[in-house]
Amino acid sequence: GMAPGRQVGLTVMGTWSDWLFSYAAGVYNGFERHQNFHEGYIQNGGMDGNRFSKLAYVLRLGLEPLGAVGLDAADFEGGDFRIGHGVAAYYNDGATTTAMGAEVDVHVKVSGFHLLAEYIWDHASPTANPTTTDTIPVELTRMMAAGEVGYFMKDLNLGITARGEWVDDNTEFDNSGDFLAITGGLQYYWHENHLKAQLDYCHRQELSGASLDNDSVILQL
Repeated sequence: GMAPGRQVGLTVMGTWSDWLFSYAAGVYNGFERHQNFHEGYIQNGGMDGNRFSKLAYVLRLGLEPLGAVGLDAADFEGGDFRIGHGVAAYYNDGATTTAMGAEVDVHVKVSGFHLLAEYIWDHASPTANPTTTDTIPVELTRMMAAGEVGYFMKDLNLGITARGEWVDDNTEFDNSGDFLAITGGLQYYWHENHLKAQLDYCHRQELSGASLDNDSVILQL
């Protein structure tokens, strides 16, 4: 989760104190972002080294003062109230684009219930001498916020979850890239997140521009 996809690099991480203060710092081959929010990132092969993409630097800090929240979103173990806070930032010194971003998150679990919330911001700009033409033409800033609540019924291995996401893919313009997505669904877990079935309904509402008929029902195994 420190860099998109699979990157060659080095990560140093650990925890300290009874309050479970955690840190993770990394240096990786850089990456380039596509113009469209949902297209993600462009990655060069590891054998190319970093001559096309330079380097990316990432730092994350976390705190879980009431005990470990765990790596899964759902509360599989149950138990007393636990809360985790996290902040992270990155700087990508790309050969085609440079970018920086930051995020803050909170994760709460208690007695099978979970709440997860996150805010992400990033800014990208083309370099003076890009190595490829497949890049963003101007400076772009984007942001998103997401919130999720759910309950895991341990005796039935069944979960129910609702999630909302707000996305602004370019803060300079009001367009169909600004949207709100509301998702609700059921999950059946054979073995936590290693094997599960999931049925979701997602309603997507464009906040600017044309309203599109793009709701979906998704069944995943």
